[in-house]
Amino acid sequence: MLHIETAKTILVPTDFTHVGDSALKHANIFAARTGKSISLLHVIANETEKAKALEKLDVIAIGNTKATNIETISMVSVGTIFDQIGAVADQVNAAFVVMGTHGIIGMQKVTGSKALKVITKSHVPFIVVQKPPAHSTYLNFVIPISYQRESKQPIFNIAELARIFGSTCHLVYASINDEQLEMNIKNNVAYAESFFDEHNIKFVTHKLDAKFAQFNEACLKYAKQIEADLITLITEQNISMAEFLMRPAEQFFIANELAIPVMCIHPDYKAVQYGSVFAN
Repeated sequence: MLHIETAKTILVPTDFTHVGDSALKHANIFAARTGKSISLLHVIANETEKAKALEKLDVIAIGNTKATNIETISMVSVGTIFDQIGAVADQVNAAFVVMGTHGIIGMQKVTGSKALKVITKSHVPFIVVQKPPAHSTYLNFVIPISYQRESKQPIFNIAELARIFGSTCHLVYASINDEQLEMNIKNNVAYAESFFDEHNIKFVTHKLDAKFAQFNEACLKYAKQIEADLITLITEQNISMAEFLMRPAEQFFIANELAIPVMCIHPDYKAVQYGSVFAN
């Protein structure tokens, strides 16, 4: 769950490549509007690399602080990106992680995106980016709604950002040839609409002109039409490799061909006991 008010910082992992630079540029926009600091993180394999890594990080951090007036600090962690990024996000009380990805290339097409593997080990939301920001703000968020109960979860994470930026949330859904699942979709959409109404958040609801089997492609087409700044995505924690390879939606959106940033959110199944978030 996204808790901007109580969080202290925005975590930005960097590998000193252009995607790390892009992530920092996106993070600057979020930090400027939320009043949070930025924590730059580089993960190293062993302690012998620490001094050199910190030296490089400090140059970026100092330069960013001077250019933006946003407090930017350097952090180095020993381990792998798969276990360290999520752990550090918890340690520094990050609102969320802004991380660049090189997309799905080479063997990753078989074994899956490294970005997704990192995300599934974290408790906080991730915003995954491929390119520098197209705009200086985030005005249009696309929230795909399916028949699954957890597809309502993103509305709680995106609400704070939508309020801060004055954004419009686009609830998109498609029909499915199953009476019960179709009813689930309608209930999920109605729940999201009611929530946004109650919290005075701008939204539109759009039924996609596509069969449910083409839902992902239709979502991306709609995102292109409205020049979306962010797409939300539900991801699961600690999934097995077999489950990972069976999840084309995650890999499709995270490395989407339009390079639209994607907010990855883990469903909060504890909410089930209160009968609200996942109620149909």
